[in-house]
Amino acid sequence: MNLVPKVLDGTNYAMWRRSMLISLSAKNKLGFINGTIPTPVETDPKFMLWQRCNDMVLSWILNSLNQEIASSVLYVETPSEIWLDLQERFTQGNFSHHYQVQRSIVELQQNQNSIFTYYTKIKTLWDELKMSSPLIQCTCGGMKQLTNNEEKMRLSQFLMGLDESYSAIRGQIMLMQPLPTVKKAYALLCEEEKQRGLVEHKGNEQIHAMNVKRTGAGSQRHDLSRNWMPANPNNQPRKRLHCTYCEGTTHTVDKCFYLNGFPVVHALHGKKIQPRNRQKFSANMAETEPWKQGTTGTSNQPLQLTAED
Repeated sequence: MNLVPKVLDGTNYAMWRRSMLISLSAKNKLGFINGTIPTPVETDPKFMLWQRCNDMVLSWILNSLNQEIASSVLYVETPSEIWLDLQERFTQGNFSHHYQVQRSIVELQQNQNSIFTYYTKIKTLWDELKMSSPLIQCTCGGMKQLTNNEEKMRLSQFLMGLDESYSAIRGQIMLMQPLPTVKKAYALLCEEEKQRGLVEHKGNEQIHAMNVKRTGAGSQRHDLSRNWMPANPNNQPRKRLHCTYCEGTTHTVDKCFYLNGFPVVHALHGKKIQPRNRQKFSANMAETEPWKQGTTGTSNQPLQLTAED
């Protein structure tokens, strides 16, 4: 049975100790590690009950240690002896751990993470630092000032790690009188993050609506050069079209604009325009039949013979 989420590996003693104290307190077994439950004599009727509880706490502690540490305390008979041994062994390097946590707090940055994720990381480091160097408890007025100073330091550390996109609201928080607590600053930043999300979502909806509108307008805009040809929904090969009047290949003669007139929206609406092939045909006719270009009625007059003929 594991009472802690992560076993003791020598680098996380403060967190491991805190987790074990909470779990043992919940099971009403703290007396087995702090020495308040002494070992009864073997003739005591309660000795067997104590032995069973003692072994149970021993198994809990051993299961919360990694293999190397567990093997070093495997033959210790009471939980209180193991507890003292681990405390003496891993609190010797407490300052180096304290230094590492302090450095992690200073170097921590938001790095495009959410405010919730960033706050969770820095609060975990604060709690770990507090466990490695707890404040001295007292009842004098200086304790309140010490707590206020610690709160200001945490607020500064929290604001320093924010991304530059929060520089405006960070400046507003720093100008507040009195300064807000870290929790209040966290709530304000969460509200700011929410507002940004709403604005971004609304902007994306507007862009999407504009794209849909443009797509709809484009699908309704007909290409006059193709003579309003409908789409092919079945994706089948189209029949080859041919107009016998203008020789076009995109429509048939019954839909020819040159023959039936251009639509209202077309620039050539109302104008009589001949297709290119008809213009060439008329020019060729004028060259091959020049007699048709003469004065009207001369072709019906009889030939006049002169003396020269």
